Amino acid sequence: MTPTQAVRKPVQTLTLDLPFPVSVNRLWRGGKGRVFKSRQYTAWLYDAGNALVAQKPGKVDGTYSLSVALSPPDKRKRDLDNFSTKAISDLLVAHGVVTDDSLCLAIHSRWRKDDGPRCLVTVLSVPPLTQEEANEHALE
Repeated sequence: MTPTQAVRKPVQTLTLDLPFPVSVNRLWRGGKGRVFKSRQYTAWLYDAGNALVAQKPGKVDGTYSLSVALSPPDKRKRDLDNFSTKAISDLLVAHGVVTDDSLCLAIHSRWRKDDGPRCLVTVLSVPPLTQEEANEHALE
Protein backbone atom coordinates (compact mmCIF):
# COMPACT_ATOMS: atom_id res chain seq x y z
CA MET A 1 0.00 0.00 0.00
CA THR A 2 1.40 3.41 -0.98
CA PRO A 3 1.22 6.43 1.34
CA THR A 4 -1.73 7.85 -0.65
CA GLN A 5 -3.79 4.67 -0.26
CA ALA A 6 -5.89 4.45 2.87
CA VAL A 7 -7.55 1.29 4.11
CA ARG A 8 -10.81 1.44 2.20
CA LYS A 9 -14.07 -0.36 2.90
CA PRO A 10 -15.32 -2.38 -0.10
CA VAL A 11 -18.41 -0.80 -1.69
CA GLN A 12 -20.56 -1.51 -4.76
CA THR A 13 -20.73 2.12 -5.90
CA LEU A 14 -19.25 5.47 -5.02
CA THR A 15 -19.42 9.03 -6.29
CA LEU A 16 -16.70 11.66 -6.00
CA ASP A 17 -16.77 15.42 -6.59
CA LEU A 18 -13.37 16.39 -7.99
CA PRO A 19 -11.76 19.44 -9.60
CA PHE A 20 -12.07 19.72 -13.38
CA PRO A 21 -9.26 17.54 -14.83
CA VAL A 22 -6.33 18.50 -17.01
CA SER A 23 -6.61 17.76 -20.74
CA VAL A 24 -4.87 14.58 -21.82
CA ASN A 25 -2.86 16.86 -24.14
CA ARG A 26 -1.39 18.59 -21.07
CA LEU A 27 -0.57 15.60 -18.84
CA TRP A 28 2.97 14.93 -20.01
CA ARG A 29 5.90 17.04 -21.12
CA GLY A 30 9.25 16.12 -22.56
CA GLY A 31 12.71 17.52 -22.09
CA LYS A 32 16.33 16.45 -21.82
CA GLY A 33 15.51 13.07 -23.37
CA ARG A 34 12.77 12.09 -20.92
CA VAL A 35 9.02 12.41 -20.40
CA PHE A 36 7.57 13.67 -17.11
CA LYS A 37 4.30 14.85 -15.57
CA SER A 38 3.54 18.47 -16.38
CA ARG A 39 3.29 21.06 -13.62
CA GLN A 40 -0.41 21.45 -14.42
CA TYR A 41 -1.01 17.69 -14.07
CA THR A 42 1.04 17.47 -10.87
CA ALA A 43 -0.99 20.35 -9.37
CA TRP A 44 -4.27 18.70 -10.41
CA LEU A 45 -3.21 15.35 -8.91
CA TYR A 46 -2.46 17.13 -5.62
CA ASP A 47 -5.76 19.09 -5.54
CA ALA A 48 -7.89 16.18 -6.75
CA GLY A 49 -6.11 13.82 -4.35
CA ASN A 50 -6.93 16.10 -1.43
CA ALA A 51 -10.56 16.36 -2.56
CA LEU A 52 -10.77 12.57 -2.87
CA VAL A 53 -9.23 11.92 0.57
CA ALA A 54 -11.59 14.44 2.20
CA GLN A 55 -14.59 12.48 0.85
CA LYS A 56 -13.33 9.22 2.42
CA PRO A 57 -14.46 6.93 -0.40
CA GLY A 58 -14.57 3.18 -0.20
CA LYS A 59 -12.98 0.81 -2.68
CA VAL A 60 -14.61 -0.92 -5.64
CA ASP A 61 -12.97 -4.33 -5.97
CA GLY A 62 -12.75 -6.12 -9.30
CA THR A 63 -14.32 -5.02 -12.56
CA TYR A 64 -16.18 -1.72 -12.69
CA SER A 65 -17.76 0.92 -14.88
CA LEU A 66 -16.81 4.59 -14.75
CA SER A 67 -19.20 7.48 -15.29
CA VAL A 68 -17.84 11.02 -15.58
CA ALA A 69 -19.91 14.22 -15.68
CA LEU A 70 -17.83 17.31 -16.40
CA SER A 71 -18.72 20.95 -15.74
CA PRO A 72 -16.17 23.07 -17.62
CA PRO A 73 -14.67 26.24 -16.19
CA ASP A 74 -15.85 28.39 -19.12
CA LYS A 75 -17.76 28.23 -22.41
CA ARG A 76 -14.85 27.38 -24.72
CA LYS A 77 -15.27 24.39 -27.01
CA ARG A 78 -13.55 21.27 -25.71
CA ASP A 79 -13.29 17.65 -26.78
CA LEU A 80 -14.98 15.54 -24.12
CA ASP A 81 -12.62 12.60 -24.55
CA ASN A 82 -9.60 14.80 -23.74
CA PHE A 83 -10.80 15.25 -20.15
CA SER A 84 -12.83 12.25 -19.19
CA THR A 85 -10.65 9.27 -18.39
CA LYS A 86 -6.85 9.13 -18.20
CA ALA A 87 -6.13 11.53 -15.33
CA ILE A 88 -9.20 10.42 -13.39
CA SER A 89 -8.44 6.70 -13.77
CA ASP A 90 -4.84 7.19 -12.69
CA LEU A 91 -5.98 9.15 -9.63
CA LEU A 92 -8.43 6.40 -8.62
CA VAL A 93 -5.69 3.76 -8.86
CA ALA A 94 -3.12 5.89 -7.01
CA HIS A 95 -5.53 6.32 -4.08
CA GLY A 96 -6.66 2.69 -3.97
CA VAL A 97 -10.26 3.42 -4.96
CA VAL A 98 -9.91 0.83 -7.74
CA THR A 99 -7.21 -1.82 -8.03
CA ASP A 100 -6.23 -1.32 -11.64
CA ASP A 101 -7.72 0.80 -14.43
CA SER A 102 -7.47 -2.20 -16.76
CA LEU A 103 -10.45 -3.60 -14.81
CA CYS A 104 -12.73 -0.85 -16.16
CA LEU A 105 -15.24 -2.51 -18.50
CA ALA A 106 -17.23 0.57 -19.52
CA ILE A 107 -16.84 4.34 -19.55
CA HIS A 108 -19.62 6.91 -19.89
CA SER A 109 -18.73 10.59 -20.20
CA ARG A 110 -20.88 13.67 -20.62
CA TRP A 111 -20.88 17.43 -20.25
CA ARG A 112 -22.93 18.82 -17.40
CA LYS A 113 -24.29 22.33 -17.10
CA ASP A 114 -23.47 23.22 -13.56
CA ASP A 115 -21.69 25.78 -11.47
CA GLY A 116 -18.32 24.37 -12.57
CA PRO A 117 -15.55 23.77 -12.86
CA ARG A 118 -15.98 20.31 -11.41
CA CYS A 119 -15.99 16.64 -12.24
CA LEU A 120 -18.47 14.15 -10.81
CA VAL A 121 -17.13 10.61 -10.97
CA THR A 122 -19.19 7.50 -10.26
CA VAL A 123 -17.55 4.09 -9.98
CA LEU A 124 -19.91 1.11 -10.09
CA SER A 125 -18.95 -2.51 -9.49
CA VAL A 126 -20.01 -4.68 -12.44
CA PRO A 127 -19.65 -8.42 -12.98
CA PRO A 128 -16.73 -9.54 -15.13
CA LEU A 129 -17.32 -10.52 -18.73
CA THR A 130 -18.40 -14.09 -19.33
CA GLN A 131 -16.12 -16.19 -21.54
CA GLU A 132 -18.60 -15.77 -24.39
CA GLU A 133 -18.61 -11.96 -23.99
CA ALA A 134 -14.81 -11.92 -23.76
CA ASN A 135 -14.59 -13.92 -26.98
CA GLU A 136 -16.94 -11.51 -28.74
CA HIS A 137 -14.81 -8.52 -27.69
CA ALA A 138 -11.39 -10.12 -28.27
CA LEU A 139 -9.13 -8.38 -30.72
CA GLU A 140 -8.41 -10.43 -33.80
